[in-house]
Amino acid sequence: LRGKSQRGIAGSGQFEESITEIKAKQEEFETKLSEVETSHKELADALAAEGTRLDGQLAETSQKAEEALAEAVARQEEDLRGLREASEVGVKTANDRIEELSQEVERLRSELSAALADASARQSTATEELRGALAAEAQRLAEAAERQASEAETRCKGELSASETRLTSELQDMANRLSMRCEVLQGGLDSLAGDLDHAKATLESQQQEHAQRFKADLQALQDELQDELRTSLRRVEEEEKRHFEEVEREAQAQLEALKVTTQVAENVFTRSVVWQARGFKTRLHSNLHEGDQPILSPGFYLSALPEMRMEIQLASRDDTPESALAPSLPLPGSCSVGLWAPPGLRVVFRLTLGEGSAAVTRRFEHTFEAGGLADEASRSIFVVQNFCRLNQVWVRKADTVRVFFELLDFQCAPIPVVPALA
Repeated sequence: LRGKSQRGIAGSGQFEESITEIKAKQEEFETKLSEVETSHKELADALAAEGTRLDGQLAETSQKAEEALAEAVARQEEDLRGLREASEVGVKTANDRIEELSQEVERLRSELSAALADASARQSTATEELRGALAAEAQRLAEAAERQASEAETRCKGELSASETRLTSELQDMANRLSMRCEVLQGGLDSLAGDLDHAKATLESQQQEHAQRFKADLQALQDELQDELRTSLRRVEEEEKRHFEEVEREAQAQLEALKVTTQVAENVFTRSVVWQARGFKTRLHSNLHEGDQPILSPGFYLSALPEMRMEIQLASRDDTPESALAPSLPLPGSCSVGLWAPPGLRVVFRLTLGEGSAAVTRRFEHTFEAGGLADEASRSIFVVQNFCRLNQVWVRKADTVRVFFELLDFQCAPIPVVPALA
């Protein structure tokens, strides 16, 4: 049982080692998971910082583009304002010139009003020519102003288009670089997610494998412990049963010894006993069919002597000692009486069979010696052959035979009376 308990302890140690290994794997998984979460957090922070930086650059670029555009628009407006002012100055100069020419014409008209009628046609022609020339000049100045305004507008549009193209190119370049950086980061995230999934799958597989191995070891340990427990319980039950049987035997022996002691104590001052052999007919029938079987009385105690017993015989025993007061051969219809007592006891007793006037009484003196016929208690027997006729002492109506034993005197060697109580 100690070896099996040690194996059970060893199994418990293996169980604890399995638990420790599982905890170590779980801690390693938690450490890797923490590292992955830290890397993911750092990557997220880097992405956030990069996004913030790109947002700043984009905002700065947008601000620069807006400033350049505002500057170009302001410059174009300034050029347009200059052209407009130049056009207005030219128109104003032309108007002044026209006004001056008109005044001059009025002056010349006033000077030539007195001219001849023949010169009126020439004057009208000259006036028309002058007006045509003035209109042509005004048209030329307007076309020049419009051409300068168109050139300024074209130049401003070209500068704005170039700025817009340059800003668009810069934004596209920045967007491409940001997209490439995002793709690289996304690839890193995908690779990290794949590694994390693989690590999770590996850890789950290891956990399932350890769990299955642990369950198998635990089941084997439980089966072994159950077998050992059943064997131990069966052994304990057998040992307990054997112990109970021994205790019961000892208790029975002690009880018998106590009963003997009690009977001895109760019969310290008793010197006689009456035995009523009831159901004598049935017992006699059994005696006749089963052979030479005596009718035994219960054991009895007198004057603190060891247990004695009487018996009635219907046939003689070849190996029993003969009484000096009785013949050795049995007679038909007679009965013999025997007394069982321990060796070394010398007794003087009176024995009476029957009741009333049919009773038969005799006095005997005998010393019991070892070496002859003995019973299970190592007692010797003293037999009185042909004590009396059976019909003389058998009360057929009550189907009994009364035997009265009276102890007159005794002397015994030192012998143990009862076994010592434990």
